Order: sequence, then C-alpha cells, then structure tokens
Amino acid sequence: MTPRTAAAGSCCSARNRTSPSQDWWSGEHGSPVSRHPGTRVREAFNTVLKVEYVHRQHFRTRTEARIKIGTWIADFYNARRMHSVCGFLSPVEFERQYWAEQVLQEAA
Repeated sequence: MTPRTAAAGSCCSARNRTSPSQDWWSGEHGSPVSRHPGTRVREAFNTVLKVEYVHRQHFRTRTEARIKIGTWIADFYNARRMHSVCGFLSPVEFERQYWAEQVLQEAA
C-alpha cells in the first residue's frame, strides 16, 4: 500500500501552509499538527481503541474485526467506559444527567 499524498489545493497541501511562526501545522517543537480541530480527538480515540481493545484481541477476518470493534464501541466505550471529560461518567450516563438537568431548568 502506498502512502497517501495531499492533493494540490487541498487543506493539507504545502500550498496552504504559512510560515512556521504563523501556521497551525507547526507544534511547539516543530512537529506537524493538523489544522483540523477534530484530528486530536480522533487520534486519542484511535489510541484508546487500539490499546484497550484491538491489541488484546485476535481477529480471524476483517469482517469479524469490524463487527467486534463496532460492538465494543457501542456496548462498552460509549455505554460503560468512564471518560474524564465527562466528569468520570460514561457518555451515556453523562448525556442522561445533562438532559435531566435541562428538564429541571425548564420546569423552574
């Protein structure tokens, strides 16, 4: 498999980069950082997924991997795994509490 290259004129091409002091590509130490804000969130999630699930499993086929990973995300990561950004609640419980608070605020 060959590495992907950025198309000319895309947000990731060299044409859209500015000087290192101005651009979003350069981190504190000059390492490339994507200018898209969701990239860090996706990278963090992928790291958690690999460390906590994928590297601990053996999948016989890609289809089996897709099914088991999707199930892990739906049944564990979103439903039961505690997230620090959610006040150490699962995303499902955090959302449940959020909407309960909204109903109470509207009633008041």
